[in-house]
Amino acid sequence: MKCWLSKLLLLGVGLLTSQLVLADWSLMQAAGEDRYRSVTVRMEGLNLTDADSIQLSLMGEDGEQVLHSRWRVVSDLEHNLLASDIRSFDPCLIDGEEAAVDEAGTLLIGRDATTANCVLNGLLPDTTYTLTVEQADRGGSIKTVGTLAGLISREKDTRPAPLDRRPVSYALGSIILSVMVLFAYFHYRDRGVIQQKARLAHFYVLPAILGLAALVVYPILYGVFLSFTDADQRHLGEQDWVGLSNYLTLVTAPGVARVFGFTLVWVVANVIFHMLFGLILASLLASNQLAGTRVYRSLLLLPWAVPAYISVLAWSGMLQVDGLINLLLGTRFDFLVDPTAARLSVILVNIWLGIPFMMVMLVSAMQSIPRDMYAAAELDGVSRFRQFVSLTLPALKNAIVPLMLLDFIWSFNMFNTIYLLTRGSPFIAFGEPGATDILVTYIFEVAFESGHYGIAAAWSVAIFLGLVAFSFAYAKQTRVIDGVQR
Repeated sequence: MKCWLSKLLLLGVGLLTSQLVLADWSLMQAAGEDRYRSVTVRMEGLNLTDADSIQLSLMGEDGEQVLHSRWRVVSDLEHNLLASDIRSFDPCLIDGEEAAVDEAGTLLIGRDATTANCVLNGLLPDTTYTLTVEQADRGGSIKTVGTLAGLISREKDTRPAPLDRRPVSYALGSIILSVMVLFAYFHYRDRGVIQQKARLAHFYVLPAILGLAALVVYPILYGVFLSFTDADQRHLGEQDWVGLSNYLTLVTAPGVARVFGFTLVWVVANVIFHMLFGLILASLLASNQLAGTRVYRSLLLLPWAVPAYISVLAWSGMLQVDGLINLLLGTRFDFLVDPTAARLSVILVNIWLGIPFMMVMLVSAMQSIPRDMYAAAELDGVSRFRQFVSLTLPALKNAIVPLMLLDFIWSFNMFNTIYLLTRGSPFIAFGEPGATDILVTYIFEVAFESGHYGIAAAWSVAIFLGLVAFSFAYAKQTRVIDGVQR
């Protein structure tokens, strides 16, 4: 009898020891700290020695479990390298200190952390939730380390005080008043040189200029203002002034150098091949020796005539594993998953989209060249290639130079192709831009996916100033303005 009792005692001790070893974290809802649509949860007994990441999931009364947030477990050295000035959407105190987040907005927690006091936002009022905390180790296995039922946010919705619209009204009023004063000055200055019937010419265009100032100038100035603040999705309208902090973030964010490099490759490749193929096709269509010119011109205009988003979505389908391209090649290669293939794909698709416009512009310019020069060159026995180099290209300079400038700016700001084709993917490293991201798509992700409006505004201002400086230098070097004035 004693033998059996001793065995049962040993078994009970073993089970108890097993439960203690595998014990979940201690989770509790902090009382008296609730806010509207949020609860505060305290977690104790954290053991993150072998952890790689932590994810928090919430299950509502409908029984559906949804991922709420993910934490990244890092060492002290990684924490110092990855920590950014961005505020977390769900603020946490880790061992009594405010937790940092990386550039992607993911919360960073150290391996030696033992307690966490976190605010979970986004809950429906008077709805009961169950919190599940799961830990993924470095080997990829996932286990549940804590569960807390009965989470509920009882704070009622309160209507916030109306925003102070006076700064917006003052800014718009100042812009409109400045435009009106400027027009009055121009009208006074030109009153002696304009004809009697054109005395009201300035006032005819005044309404359009006022609308342009309100709808274009004010947003630009507001964007410049946001670039010096910490505006984000949590407190837009209540942002604080941070000076040049956002602009310093532009050069320290991970992956920015790679995005900038691919942006330059993207722009240069598009400008060169748009102009190259545009010249070739324009030369063929402008010559009188090609039969069916109207048919070819109509077919070549199709990429430009069809809305760009339809064309890009069609290309997206053709580049899939079971798409038309693989069907023709007899392969099953995913062009949009491999980083190099994805970059080449987006460049080629955008080149295909931009050739028709360049072709149309150059055909129009070629048709204005006097045919007498070509007749004289043919009499002198000049070859067609030599005619193109010595006669056509110099005559097209005043068209090619501004077209290349426009193409540079358009390609630099080309958002649709990459967003609809790859959305910046494939992703190379955690918290960094995707392999096919250019600056404008990266800014979109920073603003509307990460919610960092101040940093996105700083990017926009920097790109605007860079394009203005490049355009001015390009126009001065090529004397395109002088050509237009003559």
